[in-house]
Amino acid sequence: MEAVGYAKQKKISRTALYYYASHGYIENAPCRFDVVAIYGDGRMEHMENAFEFC
Repeated sequence: MEAVGYAKQKKISRTALYYYASHGYIENAPCRFDVVAIYGDGRMEHMENAFEFC
């Protein structure tokens, strides 16, 4: 998960909050951030609830 560090999590969180605001969602509506890692050998790993709003 090193490709989704704090700076990227913060950018994704800000984008999600913008989406919420522009589509009429309340700010504390449930939201889940998953990360899918794809490795060079073809393996994939799905991490549910990888991070929360930053």
